[in-house]
Amino acid sequence: MKNLKRAAIPALVVGMFIFATCLRAARRHDTLIILAAQEIIIFYIYIGLITAWGVSLWRRIMHRPIKKYLLLTALCMLLWVFARTCKNQFFYNIEPWGNRFWYMHYIPMILIPLFGLFISVHIGKHENWKLQKRYLLLFVPAVLLISGILTNELHGLAFEILNNFNGDKDYIRGPLYYAAAGWMLVMFLACIGTLWYKCRLPHAARRAWLPLAVVGVGVVYCILYWIDCSHSGFGFIEMTAAYCAVTAAIWESCIVTGLIPSNTKYRAFFNSSDIGAQIVDENGGRRYFSQSAQDISEDTFERLKTETVFLPNGDTALYMKTLSCGYVIWQEDLSAINRSIRQLQKTEKELKSNAELLRGEIHRRSQQLKVQEQIRIYNNLSVQTSRQLEKTEQLLGQIKSADLAQARRILSEINVIGTFIKRRSNLILISESQKIIPTEELERCFAESIENLRLCGADCAFSARGVETLCCEYAMIIYDLFEEVTETALSSLQTLLAALTRRGEYLHFRVQFQCGELPVEFSCSQQLKTAVEKAGGQILYERQEDTACVSLRLPERSGE
Repeated sequence: MKNLKRAAIPALVVGMFIFATCLRAARRHDTLIILAAQEIIIFYIYIGLITAWGVSLWRRIMHRPIKKYLLLTALCMLLWVFARTCKNQFFYNIEPWGNRFWYMHYIPMILIPLFGLFISVHIGKHENWKLQKRYLLLFVPAVLLISGILTNELHGLAFEILNNFNGDKDYIRGPLYYAAAGWMLVMFLACIGTLWYKCRLPHAARRAWLPLAVVGVGVVYCILYWIDCSHSGFGFIEMTAAYCAVTAAIWESCIVTGLIPSNTKYRAFFNSSDIGAQIVDENGGRRYFSQSAQDISEDTFERLKTETVFLPNGDTALYMKTLSCGYVIWQEDLSAINRSIRQLQKTEKELKSNAELLRGEIHRRSQQLKVQEQIRIYNNLSVQTSRQLEKTEQLLGQIKSADLAQARRILSEINVIGTFIKRRSNLILISESQKIIPTEELERCFAESIENLRLCGADCAFSARGVETLCCEYAMIIYDLFEEVTETALSSLQTLLAALTRRGEYLHFRVQFQCGELPVEFSCSQQLKTAVEKAGGQILYERQEDTACVSLRLPERSGE
C-alpha cells in the first residue's frame, strides 16, 4: 500500500503534464472562450506543478546552497510560465506589453543555465563551502544581457520588429540575441560538463547514466522542435514547458543518483543501517526502524520524554530527540563498554593487590636499609673512636688495683675520653646529613671537653676567630688533634690554650699546653695523619723550655 502511494505522486505529475498537452493540442478547434479556459487550466497546471516541485525541494534538499539555487530555478520557471501566459493569452498584439512580456522570457532563459552551473559546482562540496569570486562575476554578463533585451525597444540590438504585408509582426534577430543564445549555450555546456565530471566520481558511478540520459532526451527534443513541421497543426510541446520539464528532470535525476543529498529514502536507509534507530510518531507508533532497533514500550517511551538517556538494561542505552512530527529514538550498545569496565575493574583489583604487595616489599626494604644504615653508622662510629674505646677499657682495668687517689685520676681521664667519644660521635652523625656546619657546633665540643679537663685540675681555654662555618671533615680533624694532644699530656697537664683562626686561604688551629713532662716529639695516630694528608694539611710540633705547641694548617674549604 505504501509503495502504491509513493508511485501515485509521479503518476499524477505525468498525467497532469499529458493532460495539459492534450488541451493544447485540441485548442485550435474550439471557440475563443473554450480556448481561454484551456489556456488558464494549462497555466494553473504548470504553476501548480512547478510550485509543488519547489515545495518538494524545500522539504527534501539538505545542502543549503544547492537548495537556494534550485529554489531560484523553480522561481525562474514560474516567471517564465507567467510571462508566456500573459504574452500569448492576455497581451497578444497589445503593444508595448506584448513585446515586454516576450522580452521577460529571457530573464529565466539566461538565469536558469547560470544557476545550473552553480548547482553543479556545489555538488560534492560541503555546505559551508562558498563559490569563488570568478563564478560570482558571471552575474555581470547575465545582468547586462537581461538589461539589453528588456530595453530592446530603445536600441533594437536584440530584435528588429517588422510588419509584413498581412499586418502581422515579424522580427529579425540582432547581435544581442545571438550573444544571449551563446551565453545560454556556454552555461549549459559548462553545467553538463561539470555534471559529467561529478558523475564519474566513485560514489555516483552506479547511476551516472541517468542525468546524462535526461540531458540527451532534452537535446533530442530541441532538435525535433526546431525541425517541427508546424503546418500540420499540432507540433511538439511548446518550448517553455519542455525546457522547464527537462530542467526539473535533470536535477531530479541527480537527486535519485545521490549526487544531490536529500532527506528521503528513509526506509532504505534504515533497512541498510546496522544502527539501532527508529522514527516514531507522537504516540510512539513506529514509522521507520532498522533491523536491530528494539521495540519501545509505552513506559519506556514516556520516560524518554523526560530523561536524556534511559538504560532499560545494563548493556543498552536509549536516546530520543524531538522531530517536527514525532521522535527519533536510537540505541547504543554498551556491552563492549561494560566488558571493558569489568576488565578495568579486574585490572584495578590486581593492581591494588600488587600495590599492597609492593608497599609491603618497600616497607620491608626500607626497614632493611634503615637497619643497614644504622649498622654502617655504628661501624663508622666504632672505627672512628676505636682507639679511645680501647684506652677506656685499659683504664677501667687499672682501677681494680689502684688506690683511691689513682682511681680518682683514672676516672677523670675516663671522663675526658668519654666526653670526646660522645662529641665525636655527634659530629659523625651530623656529617651524615650535612657537609657544612656552623663553628658553634665545634665550640660546643671544645666547651664540654675543656669543662672535664678543668675537673682534672688543668686550666684550659678555646677561641675561634674569623671562622663562621667549616666543613665537617675539618671539624673532626681539628677535634681529633685536640683530643690526641690532650691524651698525650693528660697525666700532668697544667694549662692548655686552643685557638682556631683563618689566615688568607688557610685555616690555622694551634694547641699550646704546659705539663709536668713535655714530650720530646709529638706523633699523632695513623688515622689522623692519613686524614690530614688527604685534606692537603700539615701538622707541626714546637717545644720551648716549659711550653709545647702543636699547630695544624688546612686549606680553606668552609665555603664548599
